[in-house]
Amino acid sequence: MQLYKMNEQLERLIDAGELFVDTETGEVFDDKALDQLAIDWDTKVTNTGCFIKNMESDIVAIKSEVDRLKERQKRLEKRVESLKGYLSFCLEGKKFHSPQVDISFRKSEQVEIVEGCKIPDEYQKVKTTYTPDKTALKQAIKSGKTFDGISLVEKQNIQIK
Repeated sequence: MQLYKMNEQLERLIDAGELFVDTETGEVFDDKALDQLAIDWDTKVTNTGCFIKNMESDIVAIKSEVDRLKERQKRLEKRVESLKGYLSFCLEGKKFHSPQVDISFRKSEQVEIVEGCKIPDEYQKVKTTYTPDKTALKQAIKSGKTFDGISLVEKQNIQIK
């Protein structure tokens, strides 16, 4: 579904994947195809901006659907676990066979840890992750500190409304 009407020539060119833009440099590959369109500059910019807005609305819709599906998956997983518990209780560890389903049990071992108990250090795994605090680094650089390999770069971020 399109929120904005664009020039059909430009839409076909972008949809066909014939137009590629390097997001780092803004360089348009095969810009000759874009330049050869028989429309004026303002129309090209307007229509490209509208195409971006259409794609951004698609991204929002897709993210929303992914979230909805993840939530549905969680609910179904909980129902499955609940029903497995019900069957385990009803069958009391006995096998069951029918033309549609075979149900059996297998033994397994699992370590249970009571909350709050002391686990010896030699049986602990340590996970350490480091992520740069870019906000703090930015403030430090602005206050005059220097770091090897770290610099403050000014960029132009496009906004389309």
